[in-house]
This record gives sequence, C-alpha cells and structure tokens, in this order.
Amino acid sequence: MTHKPRLPREKTALILEGGGAKGAFEAGVIKYIHEKKIPVDIVCGTSVGAINAAAFAFNKVKDLIKFWSWITPEHVYYPWPAHSLKDLLSFTHIFTNSPLEKTLRNIFNRVRMDKSPMPIVLTAFNLQKATVETFDHKSKIDLVDVLMASSAIQGIFPPRVIANQQYIDGGNGDNLPLKYAIDEGCKRLIVARCNIPKNNGDGTYNSFFEIVERSFISHFDYMSREDIRRANKISEYVKRQAKKDEAVIGLLEEKIKDKALLSNLKAKIALMPSVIPEKFQIEIMVIEPDFMPIEIMEFESDASRRLLDHGYEKAEEILTAKSEELAESL
Repeated sequence: MTHKPRLPREKTALILEGGGAKGAFEAGVIKYIHEKKIPVDIVCGTSVGAINAAAFAFNKVKDLIKFWSWITPEHVYYPWPAHSLKDLLSFTHIFTNSPLEKTLRNIFNRVRMDKSPMPIVLTAFNLQKATVETFDHKSKIDLVDVLMASSAIQGIFPPRVIANQQYIDGGNGDNLPLKYAIDEGCKRLIVARCNIPKNNGDGTYNSFFEIVERSFISHFDYMSREDIRRANKISEYVKRQAKKDEAVIGLLEEKIKDKALLSNLKAKIALMPSVIPEKFQIEIMVIEPDFMPIEIMEFESDASRRLLDHGYEKAEEILTAKSEELAESL
C-alpha cells in the first residue's frame, strides 16, 4: 500500500525544466503532486516547463493532462513556409507555432501573470539585451505572451515581441531555474527534469540536423546536471560550516558567563565572511525519466502518454522515499 507523502513543512518550490515534447514527463509529475496535494509555495519554469508551471499555478492541471494525452505536431506548429535554402535563410524561424498559441488561449484565455493564485516565475531570453529575464506573479503581462516567449526555440519558432523587445526560449540562459526559488527562501526544491537525450542504443547520427539536435540536447542536459551539482555542493558546504559555527558558539557559551560579551561575540561570528547565508541550506529532490523515447520536436500522443505515466510513477517513487527518509530524521 502506498501512503500519501508526508513532507515536513518547509518552504517548497517546484522547478520545471525546458525540453519541448519531453515536457509530458513533467506533466505526469504535476499530476501526482496535484492529486496528493503536496504543498508547493512557488513554481518556476522555462520553455515547456513554463507552460507546465502555468497550468499548475492557474489550476489547469486537468487541461494540461488532456493537452499532453492527445498532442500531435498539428497542435503545436505548422511547417516552415520557405521553398528553398535562400528562402529559409531569410526567415527568423522554420515553423510557425500559432497552433500552440491557439491551444494556450483555449486553456488560459487572456489572463495576466499577476492574476496567478500562487507565486510563479517564468524565464525568457531577451535578444536585445542578450540576457535572461523573469516574469513573475507581479508582472502585469499577458500570460500566454510570456509562455510563447519562453518556449520560442531559437530558429525553430518565431521570437515573441513583448513591450517592443524580442524574446526567445528561456533555456538559452537558464533551462533549469533553480536560483529564483533559492532567492525566494525555499528550503526544499522538487526538480522535475525532462530534457535528457533520447535513447538511441548504438545508433549513429548521419545528418547535419541529427548531429546538431543531439549536441544541443546534450549541452542542456549537462548544464542542468551541473546546476544541480553546484547547488548541492554549496548546500553541503553551508551545512558543514553551520555545524562548525554551532560548535564554536557552544564552546563560547560554556566558557563565557558575561551575557553582554557573549551576545557581542555571537553577532561578530554571524558577520564573518565564512558564514554563508542560510538560504543556501537546501534539499533538492530530482525527478527525472529513466528512458526518453522522443526528441524535443517529436510531439506524439502515444509517447506522451507513456511519459505522463512514467512521470507520475517517478514522482511517487522519489517523493514517497524522500518523505519517509525526512520523517525518520525528525
């Protein structure tokens, strides 16, 4: 019998990675979190992760599951209109993603970001400023505009214009937006990854596009793993340092009876350069697929349903195991 996860009540964030069609896996994770009513205080997402994050924040989980269960390429894009290489080079994109916008309008209508029922942070890359920008629950901007900007894969879909600025896929600068949750003081990060390379066995890559796509995905996969590794390493260091500081303070309390002097020394220890902000003491729970049958542009309903189920199962496995582990340590 599977018990409902009992997560000790720390400020919790749900982080959703970019990954195109692979985002169906994240939808399965969201379905589990939604059904089990696991508390989430803020949701952060990039690209397809932004779309999934918006559905979670705006209570559109049923619509999200329906979207992924029956998705086809025609729900997302139309083929590029060029007829020659010369035509292609004159365009800013290969496909038009107007079908995706129509679908998102049907789900979200014309709601603004600042109408979100919960804190949300979405990212997109500003071409003019050459930097990642965030749109949150305080932004008075149309939600679908932000989703189209965040998921505008460069060269594949057209840039989205918001306030006279061109935006493309947020994954160009931050495909796994951990730092925004950390800055918000979240101690527990539920990280749903989907952008792992497609399982290909010993297959070879024999075309320009296959090689570019494989290297593109592998690069983002590596960067996300590095972001998680660095965050864990910093957190472990902070926890070790905190124990050292506690030991020093304990020794001072044992030896110094003058309360004023003791208070002064504690204040000075807190200001020491070695003391890293407590916000970096975090717990990261990574939920990622064991297999990946598709690439980012392969919107196939059968594969999406498999990933939905797999995401649900992996969320149950990771969150249940982690909640029991944490409960035992209380």
